[in-house]
Amino acid sequence: MRKNIEKIIGLTLCVGMLTGCAQTPESSLVKPKGSSAMDAYKEADDSVDMVENNTASDEAAADSNSAASENDNTTDSNNSSSAASAAKTTIRDLINAPQTYKSQVTDDSAKLVVNTDATVEIPAVDKISAISVTPAEVTQDLLDRITDAFFSDATLYTADSYYVQTKSEIKEILDGLKEDVANGNLDPNNWGTDDDGNYIYDIYADIEYWESEYETAPEAKTLVEGRPVAGVASQASDGQIMEENSFSGVAVMNDGSKYYYKTYSSGSDTLAVRIKKTAKAGGEALQTIQAGLIIQTATVSRNPQRNPSAFHLRMPKNWYRKK
Repeated sequence: MRKNIEKIIGLTLCVGMLTGCAQTPESSLVKPKGSSAMDAYKEADDSVDMVENNTASDEAAADSNSAASENDNTTDSNNSSSAASAAKTTIRDLINAPQTYKSQVTDDSAKLVVNTDATVEIPAVDKISAISVTPAEVTQDLLDRITDAFFSDATLYTADSYYVQTKSEIKEILDGLKEDVANGNLDPNNWGTDDDGNYIYDIYADIEYWESEYETAPEAKTLVEGRPVAGVASQASDGQIMEENSFSGVAVMNDGSKYYYKTYSSGSDTLAVRIKKTAKAGGEALQTIQAGLIIQTATVSRNPQRNPSAFHLRMPKNWYRKK
């Protein structure tokens, strides 16, 4: 009997010990007391929150990745379509330019018909770069650098002094004109007549003009050296300014070749520079004269029929007369 009682007591103690060692629940309705216990509790709660938050984040990330994957598939599909579309988008497509251009233009009299049949060439690109620029100020330094770049070893003379005609040159012209009149040749240039039957070229008016020029012409040329000067303007006979930064001259090179040299600013031309060769090495005048170049560069000929390769100075008065 005594042994049974001892067994019962021993069993009771074992059960009590096991109960005292049981694990504390993760979440308790009654919080342990004491500062150290409270700190431990907070850390445990924070850990649980972090786990829960991480779990939620993982789930959100998974959802996001799933959505992103779907978007990627959609984007890839759109990109493929865009790429195919971009391949067809060129400057030609954007402006709807044709491969060829054809037209026919007829003047009012139907005597002149212009037919056009041209290939329209446009770079096969989808964009063209554009650079915005503004006009630079025309300075003396700029004019000097241009002049020196072409004529650093040349002697520059003003056009007025170089092309001025002497009394002997004008007398030769007058003698030729008067000879034509004496021979009854009132149209030495073969310009014909106007609608009223009058000669287009008025030889008598031309004689009158050259006689007036003879009175003030110098016996010999006095060459004046010059260079372009910033701000210098040329004026018309009525005083109206025609060009800014204006200079007209002749550059005589060391080998004797000559160049007509002109600078000016007018309208949309911030600075225009024109250079034309007028004489070969040794000073031999070139035979080809282009319209637009001042005609004093041409060789003076008394009669173009006798010297067809030379340019005749007996032109309508508004062609050559200096104001």
